[in-house]
Amino acid sequence: MKGFRKGKVPADVLEKRYGPSIHADVLNELIQDSYPKELAENKIRPACVPSISIDSDDPAKPIKYSAVFEVFPDIKVKISRWSSYEKHSIEIEDSDLDLAIDDIWKIWRLGRCL
Repeated sequence: MKGFRKGKVPADVLEKRYGPSIHADVLNELIQDSYPKELAENKIRPACVPSISIDSDDPAKPIKYSAVFEVFPDIKVKISRWSSYEKHSIEIEDSDLDLAIDDIWKIWRLGRCL
């Protein structure tokens, strides 16, 4: 640091100058380390990136933060009780295909004109 000999900078000067950025770096590392562990321990599957808010970041006290996010729902397959069902079939005629192709062609041309 300018104004001091190498290795002779007082601790309070270093803390005043670099303390906030070091604190932010440590806080970031702690969150990035603890967040995935908590998700794994509690078997939570987040569906999006969390919104993290720091509740307590006093360097003299334990750090507290909150993470708000959506989770994937637990979907359980329900076995049907149906023992029988009706089978339906439909017939598609050439005229039905021609109408569908005409509709697709019209939509495609309309999109090209925009």
